Amino acid sequence: YQINPDGIAYLRIAGYWAEGKPDLALSGYWGPLFSWLMIPFLPLDDGPGNLAASRIAMVFSGLLFLVASRSVFLRLDLAPAARSAALFLTALFAAPASVETTSPDLLVSGLLLFLVASLFGSCWITSRAHAVRAGVIGGLAYLTKAAALPYVVALIAVIALLRSTIGLNEPARVARAAVFALAGIAAVALPWVVTLTVHYGAPTWSTSGGINHALIAPGGPPFRHPAFFQYHVPEAGRITKWEDPDASEYERWNPLASTKNLRYQVSTVYTNIGGVRNVWLRYDAIGFGLLCLFGAFLFASPWRETMRTERWRWCLLPALLLATLYLPVHVGRGRYFYLAYPMVAGASVGVACWIGSRAPNRALRQLVLALALLPFLLPSARGFARALSGDRAREGALAYALALDHVRNGGGPIASVNEQTGLYTAYFAGVPWYGSQPTLDPERLQSLRPALVVLPGPGSNRLSDGFPEVSVGPGATHPAIEELRNRGLTIRVIP
Repeated sequence: YQINPDGIAYLRIAGYWAEGKPDLALSGYWGPLFSWLMIPFLPLDDGPGNLAASRIAMVFSGLLFLVASRSVFLRLDLAPAARSAALFLTALFAAPASVETTSPDLLVSGLLLFLVASLFGSCWITSRAHAVRAGVIGGLAYLTKAAALPYVVALIAVIALLRSTIGLNEPARVARAAVFALAGIAAVALPWVVTLTVHYGAPTWSTSGGINHALIAPGGPPFRHPAFFQYHVPEAGRITKWEDPDASEYERWNPLASTKNLRYQVSTVYTNIGGVRNVWLRYDAIGFGLLCLFGAFLFASPWRETMRTERWRWCLLPALLLATLYLPVHVGRGRYFYLAYPMVAGASVGVACWIGSRAPNRALRQLVLALALLPFLLPSARGFARALSGDRAREGALAYALALDHVRNGGGPIASVNEQTGLYTAYFAGVPWYGSQPTLDPERLQSLRPALVVLPGPGSNRLSDGFPEVSVGPGATHPAIEELRNRGLTIRVIP
């Protein structure tokens, strides 16, 4: 029963593709590849809400992430023991990440790691086919998550510049390889860009960037999408407008429109730098990984010669570039930075090997490597505990039970007050979700006439003030609830 709003969007889009409804399946906000990955498993899944298909997609994503991480570690000029240690840490990280949520972040990170492995290697410089293949991988990453498109273009440019700067390859040869890699990206990305452009009637490669930037507008609500903040009636055939957020409902703003806006944008970037730092610091218990990531790159000496022979020092670049991509918008979710973990692990074991190379015997070298792994084990244990806690699964199970009861009573649209269980219930019941608002609005609810209104009750983490004195169940009473019932609405209070 593990479920989350993004997972519902991808599952619904997978269903539309499987049913031959491209008008509903096309979305500039959600990349198509993760949903396409679920399609073969939809007919095999007779459980609640096709959740097994999403679980299979997440398991595949986790395995791809591990295989891609191994490909990167093979190109970092590390000893076999160090490569195995880095892969061990990455496996401990990826396993709970594949269970905690349903999202394309592990999949896109795996594809980007394959691109990193290609760019860290030399074949893409010497072979046009390998360069194009690297670009195709980058294009697939874009089809998974639109934010990957500017990232892969920038990453190719940065690694090409690094290779030229340290004298690893001739600049003309690197530039030629980069052109072929960009051609590979275009071959995969352009058909989807054309499709979105025709669908929306205007040049479009994604709608997610503008929407996410609008969410941090000065004076606006704190990162709230209208689908979860306002009552609405979704498009016919959809359960929720979250399946394809309408960009016109978000108030765009320009950081260059005024000095005040520019200061706000700079302040946001500064705040987000701290957010990224905190995400990376959580990878180990003492900040050792973050220190290794930056120190290995900045303090190599002699710099050019060392960078040519110890590529584990390059790990900073893919991680830092990914952080830069999100700095202007929102970095509150650690899953955006899954790619950074193998980079931190690679740099950490690289530093351990560098320190251990000065040890007089093999036993001491192994001890240094083992000590480098220890700080990562406690956060990994916490990750497993979080994944196994079952909080999301319990919420999904509650929603499924509500959905069964709702369908038995005739079904119909559902609305909520400041919580998401109503969305999950609507998904399981196969009925429209009219959204949620932070406070009760009896008149608006009466005008929408949902068949069921879901309210948070005692102990709910969805409403800060909530209805603490409301008993849970169909017979719950409260003056506000009685007003809704007097207006002819069916109310259900959840724990």
